[in-house]
Amino acid sequence: MIRVLVVEDQRMPSENIERILLDSKRYTLVAGITDASLALASCRRHSVDLVLMDVCTAGSKDGISAAAEIKAWKPQIKVIIITSMVEVGFLKRAKGKTWADVHGTGSVYINQQLYYDSDESDAAM
Repeated sequence: MIRVLVVEDQRMPSENIERILLDSKRYTLVAGITDASLALASCRRHSVDLVLMDVCTAGSKDGISAAAEIKAWKPQIKVIIITSMVEVGFLKRAKGKTWADVHGTGSVYINQQLYYDSDESDAAM
């Protein structure tokens, strides 16, 4: 089973994601947190395989910065950035100087209206 950490500060999206994971036979929810600044410590504590990371969370760190820290510590952890905010700046930051540039590993950015996989060409957008 794939061990998943959910980082989401809004109750309804968090509950929906966690319910889907709990109902799945493929994923195990290891923790759900609301603060991206706690994500690295949670990954270390729970031996995480996949992080579902909101861009804007409670606390002092945003999800993109926290994802970059996780990938710097353990590049094999997959990180999916999620947001309901339609903000082009988030895509530019996720595609820009983060884990994809430093580690050469693809990560995924998901928005209500946009899907981007950094391993694919820009034509995929």
